[in-house]
Amino acid sequence: MPLHNIQSGEAGTKFVLKKMSELANKSTQNPDIVEFTSKIVETAPERNQKEEAKRIFLFVRDNIRYIKDPYRVETLFSPEAILGLEKDTKDNSWVLRGRRQADCDGKSTLAAAMFQSIGLPTRFVAIKTPHQPKIFTHVYVEARIGNRWYAADTITKKPFGWAYPWIVEKLYVDNATGGMKKEPGAIGSIGEPLLVMEGISKMVTEFDRVEEVDLQGIRESLSEWIKNPIAVIGLVVFAIFGIKTLFKIT
Repeated sequence: MPLHNIQSGEAGTKFVLKKMSELANKSTQNPDIVEFTSKIVETAPERNQKEEAKRIFLFVRDNIRYIKDPYRVETLFSPEAILGLEKDTKDNSWVLRGRRQADCDGKSTLAAAMFQSIGLPTRFVAIKTPHQPKIFTHVYVEARIGNRWYAADTITKKPFGWAYPWIVEKLYVDNATGGMKKEPGAIGSIGEPLLVMEGISKMVTEFDRVEEVDLQGIRESLSEWIKNPIAVIGLVVFAIFGIKTLFKIT
């Protein structure tokens, strides 16, 4: 489903998240999606929802190819379009005749529908990262097992439960209620510029990159941060503490 004329900034992100939620919830009611998901998890230990969620995560991660959207066009595809489920009449097995490729929002939507098919609540998480701290550049899904939310970032080769560690801000949408909320990430006024600088050379290459580095965004972020005297003082204190720890100065 192509989406044109999406607003830039947070309004556009919220619009996409809403559409993702609608697609995931609709697919959860599709008997084919439910039956196919049950086949994916049928060899997991009974009543072990975490193991079942891992099976779903690995299927989406390893069998649906990651591909970017067309240039300057936002697209969303339903789980049905991504999988293209058909039954083989000879042995009653599933055959996939869909696209079998999607970007982060398509893979997340598919994973959400499959998680919900086995009774797990889900939510989408859009994030801002240090190399593009002013805009939401990536989205993944989380599944709730018991009282804990588990990240399922299927565009990386990381395990179930891993989430990009350097986050400036998060925007959540609860797929059960449609409610949205924002939260700051783990990076504060001191940590953000440090990780931005590292991201140019080391940090981003050590972890799976979310999007290409926006050098202009980095320059603007550093320029604004340097004007903050409290942050500069904090960086000095942080550097002194780090040096003392490194060389064990007492």
